[in-house]
Amino acid sequence: MKAKGFLDRLAFCIKEKGLNRTTFAKDFGISESTIRNWIRNDYIPPADTVYKLANYFGVPMEYLIAGNETELDDTDFLILLKIKKLSAEQKKMLIAVADSLITQEKD
Repeated sequence: MKAKGFLDRLAFCIKEKGLNRTTFAKDFGISESTIRNWIRNDYIPPADTVYKLANYFGVPMEYLIAGNETELDDTDFLILLKIKKLSAEQKKMLIAVADSLITQEKD
């Protein structure tokens, strides 16, 4: 299995969390050379590591592994990541805005 998609999505998640590869590696508890090895060897880490990565970034494992095979694309996940940072009241407001946009689109 080619790992390019996995590695691209991992890089996307790192960037969205506001980290660089070095900071992420340190925060996640792995060496930067481990990440370089994943890239160099076109390698997806073991399932337990992917599970930990998914939890760290707050995304489903399927997103990291399958990407386009899921119903959500990068933009959808970006929205989900941003929503997780909102308060309950802000989420209600966002739902109202989304409902309004959907209604406008139907008209």
